[in-house]
Amino acid sequence: RVNFLNITCANGFYLLNYTCRPHCTQFEQLYHSTATTKIGVVYFSTISNAILTSLFLVLVIHNRKTMLKMPSVLFLYIVVLYSVWPLCILINLLSGRTLVCSDDDLIKSLQQPSAYCVISGVLIIIHPCISVIWIVTVAMMLWKILFPINARQHQNLDKWTHALVSVLAIIIALPYIITITANEDFFPVQSGFPTTFCSSRNQLFNF
Repeated sequence: RVNFLNITCANGFYLLNYTCRPHCTQFEQLYHSTATTKIGVVYFSTISNAILTSLFLVLVIHNRKTMLKMPSVLFLYIVVLYSVWPLCILINLLSGRTLVCSDDDLIKSLQQPSAYCVISGVLIIIHPCISVIWIVTVAMMLWKILFPINARQHQNLDKWTHALVSVLAIIIALPYIITITANEDFFPVQSGFPTTFCSSRNQLFNF
């Protein structure tokens, strides 16, 4: 005869109706020491990124007359965009990984992701395709600087470049956003345990 009153669940699990269930914020696939090291490394990298981004923004403010013009402003967009992923991870870790959990039960949380998990997951997924547009534009602008003779043919279009690439980046990102948020098969869910960020259930959408 089994005495259900003496059930002891392993770390990362909790007891519910005589069953050990994985806890959303505590479940770990790795050894505890390895998981702790992973979290420490992620903390260091995300905080370092935040410091470097802050220093870059101070530089932008100090040289705003130059940095807020084309093509320099695109570097600002790229840096800010690539800071979204580390920022989402840092916020999640500072919250004790509660923001990515919609329920204390990990299985329920994976079936119904939290709003933060979905929003941060979408931002993380779409940022590469948006940044590519800006990087290509910067390359084109640098080409014009290196070869000013060829640039004369397009100098009248420069004032529209900023607006054009901004709108184009949004248009390219829209199909991803609609597909990911409209179909549960593509929903962002927790990626890895301990969870540092959310990514799409379908690996095709994870860059």
